[in-house]
Amino acid sequence: MGDADLEYKIQELRQQGALKGPQERGSRKFLIEQLKSRGYSISDIAKKLSLSRQSVHSYLNVLPTT
Repeated sequence: MGDADLEYKIQELRQQGALKGPQERGSRKFLIEQLKSRGYSISDIAKKLSLSRQSVHSYLNVLPTT
């Protein structure tokens, strides 16, 4: 996934707002993992996705990929 694709998906998730089901959670987890693998810090990911740092940690450590 290229940087432009990643930015597009981030904007798409921001517009959706509240998560409605497992697919949205899986999409968010995938984006968080992509950003983390590209060297973004937990704080940077949280800001970029409008999440709390704790939520980012939860996605990385607890939630299984669907």
